[in-house]
Amino acid sequence: MILDGISLPPGASAFHVYRGTNPQQLFRIAADQAPAAQFEDGGLAAEAVGPPDANYDHARFYWRMEKVPETAATIYSANTIGSSTLQMIADEHVGAVVRITGGAGAGQERTVIGNDAQTLTVSPDWSVMPDATSLFAVAEAGWRFGAAGKTSPVEFEVPNREGAAVEVTGRAVNPHGREAAQELSPVTRWTIGGGAGSALDLDVPPAPVFGLSLNGQGTVALVGLGFTDFTNTRSIEAGTLTIHYWNELASPTAYSLGAALAATDTIVELNTPGPASVGTLLQIGSEVLVVDNVLDGGLRYEVTRGSHGTTAAAQPAGTAVYHLDRKVFVIPFVKDFFGSPASGSFSYPIFLPDARIAAAELFMTNSRGNSESTRNSFTANTDQGLRTLSGGQLSLQVEGPLAIESSAAPPLVIEEAHSVRDVFAVVEEAPTEAPVDLEVLQDGAVYCSLTIPAGQRTSNVVNGFGLPPLQEKSELTLRIVSVGQTATATPGRNLTVIIRL
Repeated sequence: MILDGISLPPGASAFHVYRGTNPQQLFRIAADQAPAAQFEDGGLAAEAVGPPDANYDHARFYWRMEKVPETAATIYSANTIGSSTLQMIADEHVGAVVRITGGAGAGQERTVIGNDAQTLTVSPDWSVMPDATSLFAVAEAGWRFGAAGKTSPVEFEVPNREGAAVEVTGRAVNPHGREAAQELSPVTRWTIGGGAGSALDLDVPPAPVFGLSLNGQGTVALVGLGFTDFTNTRSIEAGTLTIHYWNELASPTAYSLGAALAATDTIVELNTPGPASVGTLLQIGSEVLVVDNVLDGGLRYEVTRGSHGTTAAAQPAGTAVYHLDRKVFVIPFVKDFFGSPASGSFSYPIFLPDARIAAAELFMTNSRGNSESTRNSFTANTDQGLRTLSGGQLSLQVEGPLAIESSAAPPLVIEEAHSVRDVFAVVEEAPTEAPVDLEVLQDGAVYCSLTIPAGQRTSNVVNGFGLPPLQEKSELTLRIVSVGQTATATPGRNLTVIIRL
């Protein structure tokens, strides 16, 4: 082919030649040609270089991972492509894209609408039907932004998965931010060689160690986070923490053991059908159990005993059974965080008020994948869990000498629902000869009872766990049930009942 009648401006020292099927798809075939009136193209190979664009401002680069690597087609039709060497799971690639990377039909992309073990069905049909010369790959449907720049080089990160292929496309952008059409932009495949050396992780992280600490005001913190071995921790980008807890605003639990539970039993019988599903965690005493199967409409559970490091223990009939809720929190990390000075004082606060935390799980994610989960329990204390509560306290006061009264203090209106940490009473002057018996009431119903013994200024302390929550808009009142009333007895003076939240 001869290009004739070439006209160049005065002073031109060289010219480039481009060839293509249309003005939007031109590639350079010759560069720096001496000025001449004609040019002969004897079938020169095209370079991956387009003509100058007066509207070009910068380029944006995108990437996506391939799900099936480049494969030679042995199966093909107007709307299918495949290979007898593949062993795909039925419909696992629905929604992905298949791209013909070489041979007949190269450059075409279609959406996968179905697949069997060896064949992918696409929509719409191929414009140019593939044949035995075609190569194809299956890739993610969406492109992920990598970087932008006006000049080379442009750098961005992709997952360090040895042997996996990544597709990269670059799109020209004009000064107004408008990109060139995706279908006209070049796509390049690159096989990831895998990282080496101390700067990269070669495997998933080891299982982490961690703890939880109560910060007060309804907040618990992830603390003590670390590893026994820092190998493969440099690219950690996130930790996933799952907290299993009892919502104390639902206290008291309506469920208890309908029959005694031996330490070796794997069937839990309830007093009434429960709401658990497979995988639900239960707490009975200090033990955490995992529900493996639900029997008799929820009246019985088949369980795994002693989960999350707890110990299976015998429990009598009537023992409370708590169905634990769970919440998942994703904690982000910057590269090379672990082993840095900042990691030694790491603390991540989580707001979870009015909960009793029984157990937690944590796994870490780096460029290679997820670590094994570490499971911890927090039931080996007097509260049989970490009570986050909400903070603050309420008080009911009676001035002067005490006497039997049904409404000893003005009603206290609760503004917001809260679980209670504990309740106790103190007097400025202790009673003599006889105790002071008190009742705290919520909306007229007895909430808890207190006794200040003779000769003492402080009552017993009522643990708030298991008590009903203080309900929003409810009224707390105080009843003095009995005091010393003999001629020689002193009933006590200046009473304060303290309700800690």
